[in-house]
Amino acid sequence: MSNMIIAGIGGQGVNKLSRIIAQLAVNHGRYCQYTVHKGGAQSLGIVYSELRFADTEITMLAAEIPAGKLDYLIALDPYEAIRHIKLANNNTQCWVDGKRPALFIERMPEFFNESTGNQSTGNNNSDDAMVYLQSLPVKLTEANYYQQALTRYQSAKMANFLAGYDCLRALGLQIDDEYQLLFKQSVKAAVL
Repeated sequence: MSNMIIAGIGGQGVNKLSRIIAQLAVNHGRYCQYTVHKGGAQSLGIVYSELRFADTEITMLAAEIPAGKLDYLIALDPYEAIRHIKLANNNTQCWVDGKRPALFIERMPEFFNESTGNQSTGNNNSDDAMVYLQSLPVKLTEANYYQQALTRYQSAKMANFLAGYDCLRALGLQIDDEYQLLFKQSVKAAVL
């Protein structure tokens, strides 16, 4: 069994990416359970999904991934990565949009206090979060998915697609065409 969290802010496509990755898993003979948590269920609210994958049928699992049992983390906001990093272990693989403008640093006051030893640069950007994440014993891939999406697709809403794509490629899944097709179908359905 493996566990994944996809985390971000409302409007970044966490739910869409979760549905597509779950569908890909099922299409390739894996079992998958997932749930999406929406903080306030609004645009710019905290949103994350928990996905569980297995080769055999999954019976009812606990509501949350236990601490130390997170295998994969896709974070479309660096501060949302910090929110879930407590579930990670030394083998956790993380893909983080590390250059995205920090939207709500004030949501994480516990991150900037004397007891944690973290101090803000005062720049109100993602640099503080990335410095912290880089100090942790996880396998971290930092990319500027936000800017890549703007450059390649003229839409920041495609950042989730790029982060998911990097994750799936790193896992050795040869599903490029299928992933792109599912994503395009999802985007078309949302537009209709």
